Amino acid sequence: MTKINQLIRQWSKGTIKTVKELRNLGYSPQALKIYTNSNWLSLIGRGAYKLFDDLVGWEGGLNCLQKENNLHVGGKSALEYKGFGHYLSHKKTKIELFGNTNDKIPKWFKKQNWMKDVRIYKTDFLRFNSSEMFTMVKENNIEINISIPELAIFELLYLVPNDQSFAEASLIFESLTTLRGDKLQHLLVKCNSIKVKRMFLYLSERYNHPWYREINMSKIFIGSGKRVIEKGGILNKKFKITVPRNYEE
Repeated sequence: MTKINQLIRQWSKGTIKTVKELRNLGYSPQALKIYTNSNWLSLIGRGAYKLFDDLVGWEGGLNCLQKENNLHVGGKSALEYKGFGHYLSHKKTKIELFGNTNDKIPKWFKKQNWMKDVRIYKTDFLRFNSSEMFTMVKENNIEINISIPELAIFELLYLVPNDQSFAEASLIFESLTTLRGDKLQHLLVKCNSIKVKRMFLYLSERYNHPWYREINMSKIFIGSGKRVIEKGGILNKKFKITVPRNYEE
């Protein structure tokens, strides 16, 4: 079997490989140029290849990137994958990808047509570096990492109020009766966003889910001073956040 035949046989359709990955597999830049000129491979951007005439979507791009960084499907999108979609708006939304601020998103990824369907959030409000916080699913038969529900709700709250309404976040939160207390405790301790922690604890108390009783408040730092979540809202005195008025009436 020739090297190009071996490569094609092992290459999953709909995915992308970088020059670095191909070099590690034993394919030189000179060989890749020959394969491209011979219509075996296509260069989709600097340093990234797909199979010739293959259709590649955001899932294939994410599959490639997650081999080297912590980019993953998170927030509302991850909750949809885990079966909470019937609590969400029926309006088509973009796929929410989360990563750390130092995760590099190459130009070839950002220049693809799929970016019209994708929103990338790079943040350090939590450090996305624990494999226990991700799970693998298959989208169009391509493996991608998504947040576990416990992490996903933190990511969703992080987007309130600029990219996510408080009302919908609250509705989703109400449905999350089966979260794991130990995972939530870990996230509450590690989370760097006072806003997110206060919203989480406020909604936890409001809906009084079974796992709420497992949370040890003494180990969670929630800062001082007020946080405006809902402009024109009313202040919840316990957690010092402004929420929609109908939540405090």
